[in-house]
Amino acid sequence: MGALTRAALRSWLAERRTRWPHTLNRHVLVSRQAANGTGPFSTYFLKRRFTLHGVSLDRVRADRVLGEALATGSDPLHLTALFDLSETTAVKYAILARQLLHPEQVLPVRLRR
Repeated sequence: MGALTRAALRSWLAERRTRWPHTLNRHVLVSRQAANGTGPFSTYFLKRRFTLHGVSLDRVRADRVLGEALATGSDPLHLTALFDLSETTAVKYAILARQLLHPEQVLPVRLRR
């Protein structure tokens, strides 16, 4: 985890402890409703929050997959296991990560959806 991510997570957890000091919910992200229980908040809540800021959940997932590929040396097998990706999709992310890490060593590959 990078320093920026760690700082943001620590800041959020401090805020969360202030808002819901007695919650038993173990999830990192908690809403008013979820704080009273132990389950995660709904996908609808998360999607709505991101959409209000112009971000899609698909975009967040793609960013996390690419971030993991960059951080772990572009191993498609690792990406397949961690994110439950198809082999083809994992290879595409690995190639993209390699191009970003070593643009002089990898020939450009067109990624199709």
